[in-house]
Amino acid sequence: IRETLPFHIPPVDDANYSTERDRLLQKADAIRQKKELQLQRDGAYPFSEKETKKAFFLPYLERMVSIKISNKKNNEAVWMGMQRWYKVFASPIIQFKSINEKHCAAFYTFLKNEAKKSNGTPLAMSTVRLYYQKFHAIVQQAYLDGNIPTVPSQPAAFKTAEIKHKTVLKEYEVIALRNAPYSNADVKYAFLMAVEMGFKLGHLRSMTWEDIRHEREEWYVKMKTKNTAKPYFYPIPDYVKQFLGEPQKNTKLLFPLLRSASEANVQLLKWVVQAGIARHITFECARNTFAYNKVMNSTPINKIQLYLGHQNLRTTEKFIEQLQIDLPKNISKNIKRPAKVVTPTFTPSKRQMASHIKEKLSLYSYQF
Repeated sequence: IRETLPFHIPPVDDANYSTERDRLLQKADAIRQKKELQLQRDGAYPFSEKETKKAFFLPYLERMVSIKISNKKNNEAVWMGMQRWYKVFASPIIQFKSINEKHCAAFYTFLKNEAKKSNGTPLAMSTVRLYYQKFHAIVQQAYLDGNIPTVPSQPAAFKTAEIKHKTVLKEYEVIALRNAPYSNADVKYAFLMAVEMGFKLGHLRSMTWEDIRHEREEWYVKMKTKNTAKPYFYPIPDYVKQFLGEPQKNTKLLFPLLRSASEANVQLLKWVVQAGIARHITFECARNTFAYNKVMNSTPINKIQLYLGHQNLRTTEKFIEQLQIDLPKNISKNIKRPAKVVTPTFTPSKRQMASHIKEKLSLYSYQF
């Protein structure tokens, strides 16, 4: 364990150099001995002394990250990525008193300008914003826990950063893709299924015939929901049933030629060019188009949340906000939000019950 002490030894040519150096070395050695005793007693770093444990921010951040990951496993990569870059940016002995607006703005600037991927390219702006949002959430929690006096405001650059709008296919483009033949049928039909049902590429790659349930003429896709343990059965549109063919009773993949995301998007681009569409289209565009069509058809937002598989309603709202580049004005009026259910509360009366009422109630018995 290394810690930097805020000691400044005078220059060698200073008259007090030898005396001051010996004094500071003795002081540093006394601190080291004290830390060693704490380490032997507690067996872990940071030490359990209240004033020591409460002073440092990084151990707090690491503890909060582990709690966040245990609560929601699917966000582990984001939390760990933020923690890794913050350790590169900040000193290991940074204290809570240093967590202010200037420090937060400096971390955002570091993520945007200095943090690099393994191939040397800068982080995507969406990744930068996501990492900073996670970091700021921990700073807010530190305020709620009483470790910092105020919550630092978001950096001006973070507030004014443009939101990347999502690409949505026009109706004539979807028709052109349907009519354009392509050698890789799995890529074509998986993309068209995503347009109709809003599935992610990862879900389509792992989907098997075992996930398809059918009763008479009705077909369903069994989908796991994050909010409840109960699965949700998503009805399959007639158009999708036509190109899927007869249902099979096995565990084979629905689209076996749908491999990695990069290969699938390359194959998709070749098909898009054959269809005469001069735009950069990825599998994500199919999911965007699905959400756009649902909003335009005035589908309740809680239904859209269920279709997209979002855990929080706010995630769905943000997703829809990023479609505004293709949405007409005041489209939010068409989005039917579920009414808030107000749970009635019962406040017991402080007045004592009259004796004659108690006698009448004693004559009744209730079974539940």
